[in-house]
Amino acid sequence: MLFRILLVDDDKIDVMAFERALLKTGLIYKLTSFERAIDAIQTLKRKEFDCIFLDYRLQGIDGLTMLKRIQDLGISTPIVSITSQGNEKLAVEMMKAGAFDYFTKDQIGEEKLHRMLTNVETFHTERSQRFAAQEELKQITKNLAEAQEIANLGSWKYELGTGEDYWSDNAFNLFGAKMESDAPSLEKFFKIVQEEDREIVKSTFDKVSSSLLVQEIECKIDHPDGMKWLLNRVQPILNENNELESIVGTSQDITHQKIVQAELVDAKQKAEAAADAKTDFLSNMSHEIRTPMNAILGFTDILFKEQNLSPIGNDNLKLIKYSADNLLVIINDILDFSKIESGKVTLERINFNPSKVLDNLLSTLKMKAEEKGISLSGVVDSDVPTSLIGDPYRINQIFINLTNNAIKFTDHGEAIINIKLVSKSEGKARLFFSVTDTGIGIPEDKMGSIFESFTQAQTDTTRLFGGTGLGLPITKRLIEMLGGEIKVTSEPKVGSEFYFELDFDLAEEETKKSVQALPEPTAVKDLKGAKILVAEDNLVNQMLIKQILGLWNVDLKIVGNGRLAAEAAETGEHELILMDLSMPEMTGYEATAAIRALDDKIVNNIPIVALTADVFQETKDRVMSSGFNNYVTKPFKSDVLYNTIVLHLGESRKWIAEQKAL
Repeated sequence: MLFRILLVDDDKIDVMAFERALLKTGLIYKLTSFERAIDAIQTLKRKEFDCIFLDYRLQGIDGLTMLKRIQDLGISTPIVSITSQGNEKLAVEMMKAGAFDYFTKDQIGEEKLHRMLTNVETFHTERSQRFAAQEELKQITKNLAEAQEIANLGSWKYELGTGEDYWSDNAFNLFGAKMESDAPSLEKFFKIVQEEDREIVKSTFDKVSSSLLVQEIECKIDHPDGMKWLLNRVQPILNENNELESIVGTSQDITHQKIVQAELVDAKQKAEAAADAKTDFLSNMSHEIRTPMNAILGFTDILFKEQNLSPIGNDNLKLIKYSADNLLVIINDILDFSKIESGKVTLERINFNPSKVLDNLLSTLKMKAEEKGISLSGVVDSDVPTSLIGDPYRINQIFINLTNNAIKFTDHGEAIINIKLVSKSEGKARLFFSVTDTGIGIPEDKMGSIFESFTQAQTDTTRLFGGTGLGLPITKRLIEMLGGEIKVTSEPKVGSEFYFELDFDLAEEETKKSVQALPEPTAVKDLKGAKILVAEDNLVNQMLIKQILGLWNVDLKIVGNGRLAAEAAETGEHELILMDLSMPEMTGYEATAAIRALDDKIVNNIPIVALTADVFQETKDRVMSSGFNNYVTKPFKSDVLYNTIVLHLGESRKWIAEQKAL
């Protein structure tokens, strides 16, 4: 930028010092200087400058008077006041009168001058931008008014000074008025606005006057042809002094859009209701199927413990258990897929050890691998952190799906699970996970379709190996929810490798979990002397749990509904309650709330474990926030039930002893 600078100073030495400092700034400039104020005034009348440096003390005039004369000429050029050292009060007076900046003569130097001229440049840039924006706004306003008429909008204008209204031809039609005899006005407009919208419409107009900002409001009006919806856009128009001069606006008939919108809202509500109905159906289906499955698997496990079974009887039991387990997998796949599709899967953020996740996985699937005669192993590199924050349950679910697939499609050889550290820095770690098998492999042309819902690599895969075709789609969705991407390499008749990477936050200590960890299972299960109350309305499940707890020598009482459970608990004879959720007369939730409300401290703190066939996360969350201590899902494994009882039985006995000692 070429700086056109005017210096008014009657001290030649100061002028020379100013010129030397200006030269050292390295800026491009043209300097004009005068000793007399009158010469400067005459020059300002015919020439423009970018900045004026004005000495406060001049011959026959002071800087403040000079400043006001320049302002009277309508000149808005930035003026910098120059004063002698010790006269800062004069400079302050200049600033109050409108000076851009000031400095004392002893401060004249290239750095100070450079900084001040840079500020001047910024001032001119911002002023130009502001002026351009104002001009653009004026043009936009003009174009908008023309466009509104072309687009058949109703446009109007209200002059604040005269109180006159202008309405376009379309505005008459929009408001149901007649041009020749019934010209609309703001007052009439407010009257045709339906009463429920009238106050908010008036307040919107008030906001335009007070804030000088564009406002937009929808309202309903009474029209000769019936009720109409209007979209009103209201805009202030300012004069050259930035004062509100008039208000312009448009009104558009959006009745059709509102009808369509209402139809869309109705359709959305119906879709949501259908989704809720689907969720309710799946929840009920889960309960209704899992309840008999609990009996099938439970009684099968009891029969396995019989010593006098014939080889054929033992084989038949294995087939029953195998079929029931497969049916349970199918049910779980359908429920998991439904939850993912409906967006109802939530991710945990808790402390976990990836090595322990792998150990639990191997112990869970070891028997299945041994039944097929293949080797199942897992390797966690030594540098993998032992304390991460994430969702171990979903990671375990991913590994179960991938490992089950590896076992299912491998007839000989092995399946290997690997966990490796990719990188670690600043409280974060990135891990590599993989499941490798020596199974049938996947043809190259089927690699893309295996992650599609209800799709398997071969048309006869379901017939040969079973399954729903949902395992890999579920796994893919879960990995994506965790921030990763699953990949696969495979060769037919050689094997496959599924792998992915995930990021985790590092954790220094264990965080409290919503459900306590269970103790390790014991070989001999004996709960002799344990006083347990069971609330279960299903007669078959009553028989099952009676037999299972009978094997563990439990002092057992069974009731058939929640009301009887609450009454039995009130006697204080029990150390633990196993509570079904869906029961007549009083649900498990209601019975638990009634027990927790009892005055007896010992009774109202008795551990209550929910027995539920509903595996939805919403149910689990509700259980843990409704006074229960834990939950066991049906069909339950005897080890899980036993260890849960042991955990909370110990807590109960400790609590009872402490209360009795008081």
